[in-house]
Order: sequence, then C-alpha cells, then structure tokens
Amino acid sequence: MVTEPFEKHQINYQVYKGGISKSQNGINEQFEFIADASTGTLLDIKSTTDPVL
Repeated sequence: MVTEPFEKHQINYQVYKGGISKSQNGINEQFEFIADASTGTLLDIKSTTDPVL
C-alpha cells in the first residue's frame, strides 16, 4: 500500500485508505476507512452502502 497525505482538524497525517465489508442476516454493508500510517489509529470511517428504503 502507498501512504497518502490527509488533513483533519488542521493536522496533517500520512494515511492508508481502504475498505471492509460485512454481511449480517443476508444484508451486505461496505465501509471505507482512513488510518494513520504511523499508529494505525482510525481517523475516519463511513458506510458506502446505500440505505435500504
């Protein structure tokens, strides 16, 4: 993986971006995350799955 620059709350980080998914009761949900490359701390995570209407 390649690190990327990222800024959050006026603090600059080198980060890894990635994705994970889960399946529960036949429903799949996908997430994107941003993690600090030095510490592994999750800086951001969000669902990329469209809500079921």
